[in-house]
Amino acid sequence: MLRMEKVSFSYKVKKLKKNILEDFSISLQSGENLCICGDSKSGKSTLLYLMSGLKKPDAGSVFFNSMALNRMEKKKLEELRQKEFGFIFQKHFLINYLSIRENIMIAAVKRENESKRRLELFCEMLGITELMDTFPYQLSPVQKYRVSIARALINSPKIIFADEPMANLDCTNQRLLVNLLFDYCERSGCSVIMTTMDSHTESFFDNKIHLKSLLTSAGTCDD
Repeated sequence: MLRMEKVSFSYKVKKLKKNILEDFSISLQSGENLCICGDSKSGKSTLLYLMSGLKKPDAGSVFFNSMALNRMEKKKLEELRQKEFGFIFQKHFLINYLSIRENIMIAAVKRENESKRRLELFCEMLGITELMDTFPYQLSPVQKYRVSIARALINSPKIIFADEPMANLDCTNQRLLVNLLFDYCERSGCSVIMTTMDSHTESFFDNKIHLKSLLTSAGTCDD
């Protein structure tokens, strides 16, 4: 379903080239989950963005099914990401002046009736039905994470990309919410690719990639 073939990527920091990946290859089948582990500034987010087409590699190719993401036109790539991928970020990016219902539905691309049915299903699954008419600033961190999961799932994605989504949650809530996400993915065939620097979050995954820190005194790169 998703594969990277001999991908290389680097940053230029103060005229110095910092290699993040070099001839990196990996393959992920439908329903498989992957954890990208490493310290701060190890390149975790960069790898996640390369996998999802948010960044383009310097060399090599990233394929979703038979489509090379790094060679797609920008508009077609955006449409594919919206339909086939779901995203969960540490900062959630919820819009404070929109209700929780509106924050979830703003990401919907399918027919309105179908999206509304899916909204009801996910809100019940995640225990947030009673929050639909509230606003993000009224929610706890755990509730915001649940809303972010619902928004990521609203279009029935094939892959969920999660960038340090549970950094501010305690161990109990990490396990609870990861289990909810994994249970859904097991039933639907969806895959989760998650970055973390937390050993407890890492322990939920069988498939893992460990990245070493590339931070030097010359500068920094993305997480």
